[in-house]
Amino acid sequence: FGSTAGKWKKLAGPLPGAPAAFHFAGPPGPSSLRFGSSCPPGGSTWISTGLPRLGTTFNFGLARAPAKAPVLALFGRSDQRTRFGPLPLSLPGGCLLLVSFEVMVPLFTDTLGRAALPISIPNQPWLQGTRVFCQWIVALPALPTSDAASLHLDL
Repeated sequence: FGSTAGKWKKLAGPLPGAPAAFHFAGPPGPSSLRFGSSCPPGGSTWISTGLPRLGTTFNFGLARAPAKAPVLALFGRSDQRTRFGPLPLSLPGGCLLLVSFEVMVPLFTDTLGRAALPISIPNQPWLQGTRVFCQWIVALPALPTSDAASLHLDL
């Protein structure tokens, strides 16, 4: 295996009654990994095009949500804690918040229940290796959530 062998990294803590999420970290590079599940099951899910590469635009999107619904794209530095306590955090409708939310971006879905958020990632050396956690919440009474993403920013 030599010097290019990867290591197992813990990406997400276990949800109540669920196993922990692990990822085999191979050679460095940008990645987007899905974790958790949508609520209700089979509901909205995050989608993307490309990889979160420094100096490019990463398209973070939502699919299978209600048409013309208000949504929030959440971005945070943790999948373990929020300023309100440990994750996952149970929302009023029973769905789970899986990521911290230092940044929230409000949008509306289109007539097909999709939303898109292009994110320009600056080519700054201090961003290399940064991990960002993302999730969507549909701002309807039950607060349905998408599955979540772990983005690793790299060249």
